[in-house]
Formats: sequence, structure tokens, C-alpha cells
Amino acid sequence: MHYLEGVIRDSMTIQKVGVVGAGLMGSGIAQASAQSGYETILCEINEPLLAKGVRRIYDAWDIMASKQKLTHDQVEVNRSRLHGTI
Repeated sequence: MHYLEGVIRDSMTIQKVGVVGAGLMGSGIAQASAQSGYETILCEINEPLLAKGVRRIYDAWDIMASKQKLTHDQVEVNRSRLHGTI
């Protein structure tokens, strides 16, 4: 056993996820991350692109709630985990 094996495993707990780019792929990754329970920071180069990416995620959650795949409470918790920045 390597002497750092236990140290690395114990210290590598994911607490926050950062996603660079709020396009189709980035917003999908951010959505999955927030839904999985991680604080998620979505970064984009300007406010309009960030707003478009966040809107895409919010719309997806609204659709999931309308199909009863998520509750409205789950949607609100997911939204509280998602943070945008420029």
C-alpha cells in the first residue's frame, strides 16, 4: 500500500463543483451536479450567456416537476445549490 493512499482518499471529498461555460454541455453538467447534491458554481464570460444557461437548467427542472419526476421542493433545493458567476 502506498503511504499516501489513505490520505488522498480521505482528503478528496467533493464539496463544490465548478463548471466553466454555460452552453448546452456546461449547463447539463451543472444541472446534474446540483441535482446530485453538490453546491455548483456555473461560470460564463458575460451575463446574457450565464442567464441563458441558468434559464435552460431552470426550464429543465420545471419540466421534470410537471412530469412528476421531481417535486417542487426538490426543484427549489436544486436551485439553491446552483450559483452563477462571470
